[in-house]
Amino acid sequence: MKAEELTMDETTDHSLPRTGQVPLAFRGALLAAASGEGYADDPKDPRWHEVAVYRTAGGAYVGHVRYRSNYKGEVDHDECFICESARDIADTLGDIEPAAAVRGFPPYPHLAQRQQRLLDDVRARYDATLSDLFGRLGTEFSERVE
Repeated sequence: MKAEELTMDETTDHSLPRTGQVPLAFRGALLAAASGEGYADDPKDPRWHEVAVYRTAGGAYVGHVRYRSNYKGEVDHDECFICESARDIADTLGDIEPAAAVRGFPPYPHLAQRQQRLLDDVRARYDATLSDLFGRLGTEFSERVE
C-alpha cells in the first residue's frame, strides 16, 4: 500500500484543475490527502485516485478527486466539490462514481467479465483511498456515537 503523508498546511492560495472547466481557485488550507497509487496487486497497475480535502478561508470545504491513468487510450480526470460542512464533503466524496472515467476493455461480450472486474477493482481501491483520507482528517470527519 502507498499513501501520501500530507497534513494540514498553512493557509495559502490554491488552484485545482477540473476536467473540462476552469480551475477552482481559493485561499485555504489542505487538511489531508491520500493516494491510491500502488494499492493494486500489480504494482504497475495504471489506474488510481488521489483525493484531498481543503478548508477555505471562508470556512467551506473543498474536495478534489483526481483519477489518474497511464493506460493507453484513457485520460486523467479531475473533479472538485464545494460543501458547507465536514459531513457534506465526506458524503459527497463517498457518493461519487470512481469508475466513471475508466474506459477499460472494448465492449465485446467475451470481455464483459474482465471489464466488470476492472470496474470493481477501481471502486474498491477508491474506497481504500477514502479510508486513508478520512483516517487522516480526524474526528471532525468521523461518525460519532454517544
